[in-house]
Parts: sequence; structure tokens; C-alpha cells
Amino acid sequence: PIELSEIVPKKKLKKRPISKASEQELHSVLKKCKEENIPVLFLATPFSIRKTNQEKMAYVKKIIKEYGFPFLDCNQYFYH
Repeated sequence: PIELSEIVPKKKLKKRPISKASEQELHSVLKKCKEENIPVLFLATPFSIRKTNQEKMAYVKKIIKEYGFPFLDCNQYFYH
């Protein structure tokens, strides 16, 4: 089987910040999962996505990875 760490996106995206409220909520969820030792895989399923949203997704992915959780953005593997 393929490990998530072996999957490399076809291209790197710049990171566009999300709203402050969304980022605070994301940190809240991530912190709770970390404190409670809840194993989580964050997944974005493929959909038609604009470049600005791809950049926001890259920003969210960066935050999630900072907490040590995996994030799989399927848009990076199916639409390029």
C-alpha cells in the first residue's frame, strides 16, 4: 500500500490565508484532536476548484500539518 508521505502533489501552490474566524475554528478543532489523541485524516475530495481556493486549501493544509495530522487534497492528484 502507498503511504500518505509517499504521495507528492504535481505542483506547489502559494498559500492564501483563510478568514480569521475560519482559521480560529480550524485551530480549535486541531487543538482538541491533538489534546484528546484523536487520529484524524483531513481529506479534500476532488471538485472543480479555482486557483484562489487551491491556494486557500494549501494554507489550510500547512496549518493541519503543523499539528501533525495528515491532509490529502485529492484536487492536487486528479485535476492537473
